[in-house]
Amino acid sequence: MPKMSASYKKVYQGFADDEIRKILAAIDRNTLVGKRNYAMLILAVQTGLRVGDITKLKLSDIDWHKREIHITQSKTDVPICVSLEVESGNAIYDYILNARQKCDIPNIFLCGEYPLRAINPISARATILKYMAIAGIEATPQQRYGFHSFRRAFGTRLLESGTPVHLLSQLLGHINFDSARPYLSASEEGLKECCLSHIFDESEGEAI
Repeated sequence: MPKMSASYKKVYQGFADDEIRKILAAIDRNTLVGKRNYAMLILAVQTGLRVGDITKLKLSDIDWHKREIHITQSKTDVPICVSLEVESGNAIYDYILNARQKCDIPNIFLCGEYPLRAINPISARATILKYMAIAGIEATPQQRYGFHSFRRAFGTRLLESGTPVHLLSQLLGHINFDSARPYLSASEEGLKECCLSHIFDESEGEAI
């Protein structure tokens, strides 16, 4: 047998359900910035969209009647359609109606300071660290925290609810099926599916 070892690849976990609840609860939704941040974060939680796609999301990308979002992903250049959940839709509508500055910029989410412009991914990621601190969630060197933690949690929830891996890959807009493998590693049930079955021979006292 050749002496080979599998390449090492660290798998980062997504936010736990209680962490997500604490982060969302830490947002002051009575403020203009709070309405925007809540809309961005709840959208990430319920769709698994990447931060680049959320910050580039345009008013024209939402079909309010069908409750769908149609975008072309920034990372893969692949068009996808995701469902717009009621809570996410209400949060975006509340932000547009009551907090978003009136302007001709097509992007939904804008910076809170002038000059008016679309919020960028770096600023959007900073909001998560801000609310983690308020919620008392400590960052660790072993974990990556950001919008991708919401995406990883979204994928893990789908797997644990019985969603097949190939469908998960489609919902997340992967162009390569292997991109779904880290979600299997993050899911306890997914790991169980990967285990090799064995037959135990009691007479021999060993597995076959």
